[in-house]
Amino acid sequence: MAKAKDLRKIYADLLQNTGGKVRGEAIISRMAYIRHQKGEAGVRAVGKKLKEAGCRIELGKLQSLSWYPEACGIVIILAAQEVFGWGETDIFAMGENAPKISFLVKLLMKYFVSVEKTFLASPANWRKHHTTGTLEAFDFNSRDKHIIIRLKDYKAHPAMCVFLRGYFSQFARMVIKSEKIEVRETKCMFAGADCHEFSIIWQ
Repeated sequence: MAKAKDLRKIYADLLQNTGGKVRGEAIISRMAYIRHQKGEAGVRAVGKKLKEAGCRIELGKLQSLSWYPEACGIVIILAAQEVFGWGETDIFAMGENAPKISFLVKLLMKYFVSVEKTFLASPANWRKHHTTGTLEAFDFNSRDKHIIIRLKDYKAHPAMCVFLRGYFSQFARMVIKSEKIEVRETKCMFAGADCHEFSIIWQ
């Protein structure tokens, strides 16, 4: 788990190397999950860690559609790991929770009339939430019930690989309407690949 000085370094490195912005609702959803699991005391504890890391956003004044440093959204996950001793299961669950309360996802869902159209719209959907990284709708196979999406130019932090698996799992569940959905990261930039590849399989 990252200590305060480690979080400061990670945050500084993310600002320098990853850069980019994320919508406020991404940060709001992560803090909402922390509040649901750990209450206001948990929110305050994570907020303190954010300040120690150098992330000076005011959590109580976040605007859903405003842009904030992507690094802050990532450090929230790492701070929660440190404060609560969370592991991959918790990070995955945080990712799963995000689409459920996302204003932008709810808005976009009104226009998603099929799984294939949702798949084809996924690159534009990513860009509505992030200024960095490029999502590619790589392969859609309705017969075999298999989707592959690739995320390029987004080598942020390994914790985001777990978070995104959870996010894509819930998003797919909302569109496909199946409880038997599995998301695997079949390629990872932290393992030497040129992109992150996520395979979505359902029954």
